[in-house]
Amino acid sequence: MSRQVIGRRDFLVLPLVFLLAPLARAYAAAVAHSAPYRVDVKLLYGALTYRIDETLAESIDRTTGRYEVSMTGEGDGIINRIESTGALRQGRWAPLRSRSFFSVKGRESRADITYDHAARTAVYHFKGETFFLRRLRVVDDVVPMPEGWLVLKVAVDAETRKPVARFDLTRFSSWARQSQPALITFGGDRRPESMSLPMILGTSVQISLKTG
Repeated sequence: MSRQVIGRRDFLVLPLVFLLAPLARAYAAAVAHSAPYRVDVKLLYGALTYRIDETLAESIDRTTGRYEVSMTGEGDGIINRIESTGALRQGRWAPLRSRSFFSVKGRESRADITYDHAARTAVYHFKGETFFLRRLRVVDDVVPMPEGWLVLKVAVDAETRKPVARFDLTRFSSWARQSQPALITFGGDRRPESMSLPMILGTSVQISLKTG
């Protein structure tokens, strides 16, 4: 999931992962949880592929209305570290800040995002190299957050009978297709067990989480 490969404003995809973990246990008083998960990335019709074995750790306290989520992983030529903190707002967990570090074949990128829900904006700072030409990209931006952004509508899949949610990524990424929204599948404990993020030019991200 290299920021340099996917595009300038795809940083909003990352908080989606942070939001999903707390949503499954929004009614627990206090929870500490960790689980392994795997990320498979295919770029440019499979010309480049990566597999990352990672660990997700979360600490959720509904009494104080706070959560912390961290993800660390390493694969063949790829390393990542993601951290997010958030708060309970109107019955939903919402991110307050997220930080990420990626290294793909020596190309490093760092991002720091702070969310202002009252102003409906996200302050975004990014610095990294492009993948092929290794050009330095630096972004300091303020991005509007429209009402209802990242709100998932959950339904039951007709074949698997599992809860699923589809999410239109075109609002955040020029690499996404409206006809192929992201698909999140939840397990019996209402925790996400898989995510599929299809994009253009044969690029896709598949995330599998072990639950329960």
